[in-house]
Amino acid sequence: MEPLKQLAIATAHRYSVIVSVFDADERIPELATGSLIACAEGPVLVTAAHVLHRHLDLATAGRLQIGANRFTLHSLPEHLIHFSKTRDIAAVLLDEDDLPEIGKEPFPFPEIAASGVEGNDLVAFVGYPGQWKDLSRSPTVSLGFYEFFGPVRTVEDDQFSILVEPWYEFRTTTTRPNFVPGEAEALGGLSGAPIFSATRPPRLVGWIYEGSLWSPVDHKLYAVHANAVTQLCSWAS
Repeated sequence: MEPLKQLAIATAHRYSVIVSVFDADERIPELATGSLIACAEGPVLVTAAHVLHRHLDLATAGRLQIGANRFTLHSLPEHLIHFSKTRDIAAVLLDEDDLPEIGKEPFPFPEIAASGVEGNDLVAFVGYPGQWKDLSRSPTVSLGFYEFFGPVRTVEDDQFSILVEPWYEFRTTTTRPNFVPGEAEALGGLSGAPIFSATRPPRLVGWIYEGSLWSPVDHKLYAVHANAVTQLCSWAS
């Protein structure tokens, strides 16, 4: 199992991408995570729908930033965004020329899981929570990562859950006020993180859309199944 674990975690690092939304005037970003998918029409950014709704709510002042190189989109036409009608997931059609600037490669569409996960399946994900530095000096963000490997807890037709408990494997490199190393906190920035199976090859099995914290060490995350992206990867006129 150890080689499969390491492969799943490495795949999560390889394909997870930092996403942020911010007002061009205030420049205070809201952090999230996403992934690039190689669809027939071109590379597609997939993340939580509420992240992209936030971008549209900001109208002409809205900026969508993708990747550690801070590739930035603004005044994004709505016809380039596809929202799921029933789930918190959405996709943005990009250009092939955007990929070098983003600095991430797209995940192959055929390697998206065709069937849903089952309870106790082992999965891995990486998200990008952040923490403000001194805002009086510079509105920059100290980015780290949140890495998890463990089992799927519950499975429903439209979603599944992962319970982060102290005996599962997770770590974070992000510093935050009052953060206690080894505790699973509601870090933020995990929305849209792709989830990969501990198989060979790892399959993309879903995306995180919501987290719920009820104690300092118990954190339940909810995800949509990977088949939710199928309807989004079509920009046929």
